[in-house]
Amino acid sequence: MKSRNYEARALIEAAKTELGRESCTRLQPFQDHYNQAVRNGDAAQLTEVCTGKNGRWERVCVLDDGHETSMIEITEPVPGGG
Repeated sequence: MKSRNYEARALIEAAKTELGRESCTRLQPFQDHYNQAVRNGDAAQLTEVCTGKNGRWERVCVLDDGHETSMIEITEPVPGGG
């Protein structure tokens, strides 16, 4: 029984690691735009509510207009995310 639990945990950990890598790749443009706005001290960009779907939740968005059509979307809001 311990062997199965260990194998299951290893599989789950491997799947979580892979999903983390995929998420990191997909979300990097968001981080890059945010970092650029911070470096530039662009308060307007850092406080602008998204003109796209994220505006429904009054979320701030540092990406350019049309970003929702330029990359794969996350279809549901991330809890505690932006």
